[in-house]
Amino acid sequence: MFTRLKARFLKIFYSATGSLAFIPLMIMLCFALLGFTILGLEDYDLGKGALLFLGWAITQDPTQASAIITTLLAGLISITVFSFSMVMVVINQASTQFTPRVITYITRNRENQFVLGFYIGTIFYYIILLLNYTRKEDEIIVPSLAFAIAIILGITSLMLFVRFIHTISVSVQVNNIIILIYRTVKSRLERLLEENERESDEDVQNLIISQEWFTYNSPQSGYIQSVLPGAVKAAKKHDVIIRLDLPAGEYVLKGNPLYFLNKKVEEDCEKELAAYFDFDVVSDAREHSHYAFVQLTEIACKALSPGINDPGTARMCIDYLTDMMLIRSRLPDSDMHCDDENNTRVIIKHFTYSNIVKSTLTPIRHYGNNDVQILNKLLQSIYKLALNDWQARKFSNLYNENAEAVLESAKHGLYNPADKKNINQTVQILNSMERYFTLTEI
Repeated sequence: MFTRLKARFLKIFYSATGSLAFIPLMIMLCFALLGFTILGLEDYDLGKGALLFLGWAITQDPTQASAIITTLLAGLISITVFSFSMVMVVINQASTQFTPRVITYITRNRENQFVLGFYIGTIFYYIILLLNYTRKEDEIIVPSLAFAIAIILGITSLMLFVRFIHTISVSVQVNNIIILIYRTVKSRLERLLEENERESDEDVQNLIISQEWFTYNSPQSGYIQSVLPGAVKAAKKHDVIIRLDLPAGEYVLKGNPLYFLNKKVEEDCEKELAAYFDFDVVSDAREHSHYAFVQLTEIACKALSPGINDPGTARMCIDYLTDMMLIRSRLPDSDMHCDDENNTRVIIKHFTYSNIVKSTLTPIRHYGNNDVQILNKLLQSIYKLALNDWQARKFSNLYNENAEAVLESAKHGLYNPADKKNINQTVQILNSMERYFTLTEI
C-alpha cells in the first residue's frame, strides 16, 4: 500500500512540476514575497540609498509614480496575454502539422515558462506596489526602492519579450523538434548502453530456460508504465524472481497474465508484489526509448500525408531514426536488475529491436510508397544499419526482410522506369555486401 501511494505521489509531483503553470506560479510567489519584503525595508530608510544609485528611475511625485506603474501594468498585461496566445497557437500548429505527442516538448520548455512567470510575477509586484503607497502627515510617500525595482522589472520584461518571440518561433520549427527528440533519446540510449554493457539477450534467455515459471494476473486494467524500484527488495525478501514480459506502454486487462514468478507464493505476497507495477490510464512512456521512435515515425508519416506534403522532413526523420536504431541494436531486449548480493531479482522485457525496426520502417514505407526518394532513403537506411552488422550477421534476416518489403512497395508504387532504375542502383549497392543481402531488382 505504501509503495503504491508513494508512486502515486511521485506521479502527481512530476506531473505538477512538468506542467506549463508550475514555474510561472513559483516565480509569481517569489515576486510577491519580494514586493512585501522591499516595502518592509522602506521603513528602515533603505530607499535613501536607492536615491543615490537609482535616481534616474525614481520619482517623488505620487501621481506621476502611480501613472508610470499603471501604464507598465497595463502594457505588461497585454504582453502576457499575447505571449500565452502565442503559446496556444504554437501548440495547435505543432499538433496539426506534426503529432500531438510533441506538445510536451513545447510546454516543458523551461525558458518559455520562466518568461511567462516573470511577466506574471512582475504584474503581481506592480499590484502590490500600487496598493501600498505610504502616507505621512497627510502626504503620500512613494516607496523609492520598490519603485526603482518596478522600473527595472518593466525594462527587463520588455527585453524578455523580444527573447520570447524568438524562442517560441524557433521551438515550432520541425528541424528543432526532431533534433530535440533525437538528442533526448540518444542520451537515454547511451546511458542504458553503459548500464547494460555486461548483459546480453543470451544471459536473460538462459536464466528464463533454467527456471520454472508461474503466471500471475493483473489486478487492474491500464497501460503498464514500469516496475517500481522497490520491486528488487521485495523480490529478495520473498526469494523470488519477477519477470515482466509486457513492454512499457502496453495495455493489459484486469485478470490477464501480467508477470511471472519462479515459484508459487501466497496471496498476500502476490498482492504485495503486484503493488510494484505502475499503471496509468494513458500510454505515456516518455521515459522509454520506444516512445521517441513512435514520435519521429509519426512526424515522418504526417509529413508524407497529402495535406502536409513535406518529404524533406520525412527524410530527415529517417536519418535520425537510423542513428537511433543503430544505438538500440547494441542493447539487449531485456533488463536484469540484481540485488545487493548480485542475484537477479527482476527481468523486464522491452520492445524487441526487431519490433522497433518493423514498426518504424513499415508506416513510412506505406505512406511513401509512391515517392522514389523516400523508398531509396529507406533502403539506404537499411544499408547503413547492415554495415554495422556485417561481421556479426545478427540481424541479416531482419534487414533482408525489410529491404524486400521496400522493394515490393516500389514495385507496385513506382511506374516511371527512371525511378525503378534509381531503386535498382541502390539494390546493387546492398547486394555488394558479400553474403549478406540477396535482393532481386524490380
